Amino acid sequence: MTNKEAKHQVFMEAHAKWLANQEKHYGYNENAGKYQDDLNEMVWADWDFTEAHEKLWRDYTLYFEEGINPYKAKLSKKEIERRLEKKMDDMVQAEFKRYVKATY
Repeated sequence: MTNKEAKHQVFMEAHAKWLANQEKHYGYNENAGKYQDDLNEMVWADWDFTEAHEKLWRDYTLYFEEGINPYKAKLSKKEIERRLEKKMDDMVQAEFKRYVKATY
């Protein structure tokens, strides 16, 4: 392996780590969630979300904007964020199915 190839490999590894780190920090609070387009469509259509979705969204925004932990147990920051993102993904998918069923 030449020096140039070694430098390129080191750069690519660092870039992969940077991309993985970026994915951790961008979610629905940054308007970049996994199913953000579906959520935006429902919001623009003035969809009536379920109470469970409203509560989850309130918990989600309180955590990311105010730093209030929605869980009683002490969890690491990474674990809290992972759980909240997973719950939001599941909830958006469920709500979108309901939305599609009602509107199309």
